[in-house]
Amino acid sequence: MNAFDQTALFMVIVVPLVGALISMFIAKDRPKDAWYFAILVSFITLVLSIAIFARYDYTAGGFQFTEGPQWRADGTLLFTDVDADTIYRLTQ
Repeated sequence: MNAFDQTALFMVIVVPLVGALISMFIAKDRPKDAWYFAILVSFITLVLSIAIFARYDYTAGGFQFTEGPQWRADGTLLFTDVDADTIYRLTQ
């Protein structure tokens, strides 16, 4: 997972939330402005979602948007337990 993927996934979550917060402050007597703003926020979210979908590598298989275990050249598998703040090592 590279920096673009992390940023795009973060923005897919944040853009609608920020849009909802901002839309609360649009005047009630200006419904067209609220509608146009909602369309803009939805369009930005759609573009980000399409970018994430387009960058997905179907040939790689497995989960691609995670940070997890790592195989080392010596045949060991490293993985972490975040809650216990521990790194485990599994050998073949």
